[in-house]
Amino acid sequence: MYLSVVLIGVTTVFALMYYDVRYYRLPNLLTAVFAFMGMLHTQLASPEELVNHLLAGFIGFASYTLISLFYRHLRKREEMGMGDAKFFCGDRLMVGRLFFGASFTSCVDVGTHRSSLSKDHLQACS
Repeated sequence: MYLSVVLIGVTTVFALMYYDVRYYRLPNLLTAVFAFMGMLHTQLASPEELVNHLLAGFIGFASYTLISLFYRHLRKREEMGMGDAKFFCGDRLMVGRLFFGASFTSCVDVGTHRSSLSKDHLQACS
């Protein structure tokens, strides 16, 4: 059971990466599966840590949402979508508070750089 949860979680991450690179979007269905697999992984691996992982997922989603709203206010356009916040929530559900700052910084960094290299931006530069 545990191995199948891990394999589904890893497969979902690769599907999310492919979809994000190809379409610049993270679909709700895949991020929901990823978040559910994160909760199931925690429940199977260490059930006593489930509350901590749920709290980390909530804090991850809320903090990324605040950064996204600030970025939208600062740049006056939508560049960081809510798919990134949902993905970060799923990541936190699986990993918990471990390396919270490093993974949050890398997610925001990837989100802002990816948005600055969007298709419209690349077409305007060529």
